[in-house]
Amino acid sequence: MSRPNVRVVQEDKEEIVVEASASVSYGAQAPRGAVATDAVWRCYKIEQSNVGAYPNTTTIRWAAGYQAPGAAGANLAGMTYV
Repeated sequence: MSRPNVRVVQEDKEEIVVEASASVSYGAQAPRGAVATDAVWRCYKIEQSNVGAYPNTTTIRWAAGYQAPGAAGANLAGMTYV
């Protein structure tokens, strides 16, 4: 069961967090006051793995450069993460 998208406003930055599934989440961080359609966000993908030689492993991958995550993080799943 996934939770709704979360937008967090901190003192110096904003963050959008989207839980796509139990093992994949997406997020984006930008300076405070940024609009989700502006290409000023650093976007990332968090993958959790419970199989293989290293169970309970969390991997964070970043999208290249600055991106626009879209309203409620709609563009995050379609980005390329390295």
